[in-house]
Amino acid sequence: MITQRSKTIRAFLFLILFASLLAACSSDKTSFHIRGTLKNLEQAELLVLSPDGAIEGIDTIRVVQGKFRYSNHCQRPGTLLLVFPNASQQPIFVAGGKTLKLTADARNLKETRVTGSSDNELMNEFREATLYVQPQEEQKAAAAFIAEHPKSLTAQYLLRRFFLETAKPDYRKALTLIRQMLRQGADSLTLRQLKYDLQRIAAADNQQPLPAFSIQTVDGKTVTQAAFRQARTGIIVSFAPWNIASMSCNKALRQFRKQHRDSLPMLSICLDGNLVRCKQTIERDTLNWSVACPKELLSNPAIESLAIDAIPTYLIVEKGRIVKRGYDPNELESDLKKR
Repeated sequence: MITQRSKTIRAFLFLILFASLLAACSSDKTSFHIRGTLKNLEQAELLVLSPDGAIEGIDTIRVVQGKFRYSNHCQRPGTLLLVFPNASQQPIFVAGGKTLKLTADARNLKETRVTGSSDNELMNEFREATLYVQPQEEQKAAAAFIAEHPKSLTAQYLLRRFFLETAKPDYRKALTLIRQMLRQGADSLTLRQLKYDLQRIAAADNQQPLPAFSIQTVDGKTVTQAAFRQARTGIIVSFAPWNIASMSCNKALRQFRKQHRDSLPMLSICLDGNLVRCKQTIERDTLNWSVACPKELLSNPAIESLAIDAIPTYLIVEKGRIVKRGYDPNELESDLKKR
């Protein structure tokens, strides 16, 4: 005979089960999974980051016997970048509820394939179409691909890759493409933010006054634009310990520091987000000038004011005015030799 107490217990257990099922369904809607197979890379640790906020901060993936599995949550579709030990980056487009499969050869990452969603299939298509073209032709192919697929995450990635995050960014072309994408129905907060950022970069570009900013260094001091106001030459550089080009920029700054000692203001901004790793880099590479490591990364107010949107970015400042914005460490070294 079922008692009233038994009915109450059964009802309570049913509610718990129902709540668990709801939680599981909710989790499945935001969870994504990646299964990877890598030739010629038995053991390694890959870094994972997102240029458009699909995930927060920087994560890691451990490769064991050429395979890995990675799961995380994202509130909206976005882009992940896998950073390999040789510093090359491979995009993966993620969305809640998706299971993706990556196959790659570490010796030839241009042939990487990711399956499981339309955006990744588009990226596969672009890789195959540009596999044997000359580097100078890739940008033209990217522009054509963006025009053909303006609403895709793939188009947004190619926009960054070929027109913004290069040694010589083409801001004018990037703005033109963004306007075309928005006119053709690309409804994206990321694109609108990019449009805003490019307009902000124009305000902090060459021959413009250094914008007002304030940032705290790892040793608790505060650096502002005032430090650069009267200096004959000042340098600001963004870097990350895993980015080889940006570490070359710090090397150029170190050589410049030896020549000019403490007379000129210098600021390196670590966009890794890992304070421990930043301090290890400071000690190992003798970065004996102001170094900041904002936990907000690109969302830090100072980074936004300075319009730093890539690693590396360098600003050369004379008497409080930006005279050079660049991204190539070789150019930075050449520029500093002239001063």
